[in-house]
Amino acid sequence: MNQGFHSFYPERIRGTIVNPFIPSHCDYEGQSSTCPSEPLSSDLSFEALVLRSLSEGGSAKKDWRRRIVSGSLSAVRGLLSAVVICSLFILSVVEGLFALSPAIASADGDWVSPGEMAGVWDAVAGQGNYAVRGTEAVFFQDGASWTIVGANAPIANPTVYPKKWPVRGNLMKIEVIRKPLASYKILPFAARIEKTDTAAETIPVTAAPGSYATASFIIRSGDVDLKGLTVEVTDLEARAGAPGRKGNPPVIPGGEVDVRLVKCWYQAGIGLGDTRHKTLVPELLLHDDDLVRVDYDRQVNLLRNADRIEDAKTLKPFQVPRHQNKQVWLTIRVRERVEPADYEGSVLIHNQKQKRKLSLRLTVLPLTLPEPMLFYGLYYTGQLRGSNGTEIGGTWKSEAQMKAEFVDLKEHGAGSVAVSRRLDADLSGPDGDFNLLEKTLGLMKEVGWGDRPLFYCDPDVAGADNPGTYGKKIGKIVELSKKYGFGDVYIAGADGETIRMLPENQEGLYAIIQEMGARNFAAGRLGQFLRRAPGPDLWVINDLISDDIIEKIAEAKKLGRMVYLNNSPLAGKEDPAIYRNNYGFKMFYAGADGVLDYAYQGDDGGNCWNDFRTRAFRPRVMAYPAVDGPVSTLQWEGWREGVTDVRYLTLLYNKRMGEAELKGLITAFNDPDNLREIIINKILAWPKSGDGL
Repeated sequence: MNQGFHSFYPERIRGTIVNPFIPSHCDYEGQSSTCPSEPLSSDLSFEALVLRSLSEGGSAKKDWRRRIVSGSLSAVRGLLSAVVICSLFILSVVEGLFALSPAIASADGDWVSPGEMAGVWDAVAGQGNYAVRGTEAVFFQDGASWTIVGANAPIANPTVYPKKWPVRGNLMKIEVIRKPLASYKILPFAARIEKTDTAAETIPVTAAPGSYATASFIIRSGDVDLKGLTVEVTDLEARAGAPGRKGNPPVIPGGEVDVRLVKCWYQAGIGLGDTRHKTLVPELLLHDDDLVRVDYDRQVNLLRNADRIEDAKTLKPFQVPRHQNKQVWLTIRVRERVEPADYEGSVLIHNQKQKRKLSLRLTVLPLTLPEPMLFYGLYYTGQLRGSNGTEIGGTWKSEAQMKAEFVDLKEHGAGSVAVSRRLDADLSGPDGDFNLLEKTLGLMKEVGWGDRPLFYCDPDVAGADNPGTYGKKIGKIVELSKKYGFGDVYIAGADGETIRMLPENQEGLYAIIQEMGARNFAAGRLGQFLRRAPGPDLWVINDLISDDIIEKIAEAKKLGRMVYLNNSPLAGKEDPAIYRNNYGFKMFYAGADGVLDYAYQGDDGGNCWNDFRTRAFRPRVMAYPAVDGPVSTLQWEGWREGVTDVRYLTLLYNKRMGEAELKGLITAFNDPDNLREIIINKILAWPKSGDGL
């Protein structure tokens, strides 16, 4: 046995105690202000875990005596002797901790015991052949380290394998998904799949120059594993007669079609506030399917090299095990200079034994999409490190990571992001805070945000107790923004704090910010803003869209305030359709000016690759952090499609179609695909004079 796996004993093993004061109704998608956002955290010592194992009796006692001390009976006897002579005070503290901790005690089914966790680790990695890191376990295999995630959460619904599978023999069946951005989920063991064309041999796609289009299909295996599969896309050539440069038909290189695999993995719940129902969901879009392995029996994820996650640049060969489905995702980039025409190419799916072909037909429209009339942005929690090094998380970034994420945000339609940098009250920091903020602004300018508004979050509201110091800090931020060509500067304190601290006189923080040439924004409930009106210049509302909220947005607009949506929903819900719908046509219908959602990678200082790290809430993630660029998700693609919907809507609006008529279209067509088609037809039929239809 590798002794290195056990050299950490008896160090402290981190655990998380769920806050017992979190109301059961808090779903964190439309939570009330009484719902706390942080769990109670505790370090459970080695001694406390052994005490707990003794109270559980039987197998748990045997498991933890064996696993925690790695077979060292003398160490166990010494430890138990120490426990026996502990004071009643220490015992009462430990007892109190476990009284508050369903996470360890498994009393209410929300968590599992340490023995149960170790049982999963043993089954996956081999008995004792791993190192424990909090609620994760790390082992080595196939030349890589693998981190087991999710063993600390119970199985809500055991995996059910179908008794009858529709594909037999060594066949490979291909089914085209008609609407890949719908809420319908394609899972590995679904024998019956709806909303697909089982006999389709063509994938039809429509896009405008300067936009992206999506397509998807499923590979279904029969009675044998399909190994060594690859998917290739040929060049897309315009049909005969299309105008081209130098007499040659226009061509879209096959490299403009990004091919990824949809990875289904386990997450802590169904909704963003649900951490009680472990569930298998399609989410990640990977070039290397082996970056994340999934154990369906024990319902855990295995992350490869979790401290240095890195996806491949292009699709790697993959396999589809027998009686399973594998969804393939195509993202087609149509650049601004692409000639309008009908293009056609092939999608080749093959290994050494089998080959299938689909026709990819792309219609590039004869129109130019403008920027959306609504603002699109997210809170960006990343901050540049003051030293060299790369971390995998939502907070600390290298310059290369931050720039890659900014590029990804811009390519998905973000007009800017709300950035943050913890600046000391004395305007200096041990790592040169303002220098790092300036580098951040420089990277934003590089990706094309230099002429946009700058949103700056002041998480600690440092210097707020000294108007002179605070004003100097805000002035420095405004000065930096002007240096890099940004437009208006919006400053926000911690959520809700800016509203609470606003006094009636002109010495308030809002007045200081305005005196320094900036504006204010804050996140909160719309009703709260209206009660304290006029308040900030920009209201970022944490309310779900409803008829009542739409009426209140209209009230806010009458007060001259801009209203951005947030929490409709927050980022991270594994459902592309909800982001497309709510931040697309519905956002225009609601009358909002845009969206500033939380967050691009909102892991609150933790690891957003581990959905099970706390029972209070799940990470809010649109794209997962990696060494050299983010890993996209289905919900992130749904967001971009919503932006594109509004770009089409903006073009029709610019052709002088009235707001009321546009809202009438949205009301009449609930399906965004159908609505976009209607809008495209109206645009193409619109008289060039712009006088109307």
